[in-house]
Amino acid sequence: NYFFRFSCEAFRFEERICENYLFLICGHDPEQFDESLLPMILGHVPAGTSTKTLVHYAQEIKSRMFQKYDYGAERNIILYNSTTPPLYNLSQVTVPVSLHYGDNDLLASPTDVSTLFSQLKSAVGMFRVNLSSFNHLDFLWGRDARSLVYTTVQTLMGEYSSPAVHLPARAPASVSSATGVKSSFNVLTQWRNSDNVNNNAIE
Repeated sequence: NYFFRFSCEAFRFEERICENYLFLICGHDPEQFDESLLPMILGHVPAGTSTKTLVHYAQEIKSRMFQKYDYGAERNIILYNSTTPPLYNLSQVTVPVSLHYGDNDLLASPTDVSTLFSQLKSAVGMFRVNLSSFNHLDFLWGRDARSLVYTTVQTLMGEYSSPAVHLPARAPASVSSATGVKSSFNVLTQWRNSDNVNNNAIE
């Protein structure tokens, strides 16, 4: 990380190389990227992790399954009672979850987000960021992240922090666009008006 931070601060040319290195992995979006943050970002990214975690990621990419770590058939039998690692049981997730995604996010495609949404019984909605170039990094460092994402997230958090809100048996399967506070309220209103919603306060 010291190497990245030093080299990217040295010259404008090197700064461009480092910037494009991030875009290559996360999606190209120079309009949302604040170049003044580049030395700070590369001072912390990539962060340290274990070899086992990297192997686990590679395993999931190869198998295209969200499953537990593969220790090999013999040890899998001992740990999982199966020769292959089991899938993570996402149906056990009971807290409200909102999924926010960008069309230009190379690390979380809309197709993958849709697959995750279909498996989460507690999902409250899929929210597309209303900017086609929005990439993976923009969720953290995008110039307009506050208006494009954070306002909607804060609205949803405020709604679901209320004890009067109950999750239905299954969240709506419709996909909504995250265009701001108004869109999130529309989704919540539609959900609350459905037959599955219990609007009674917790006693």
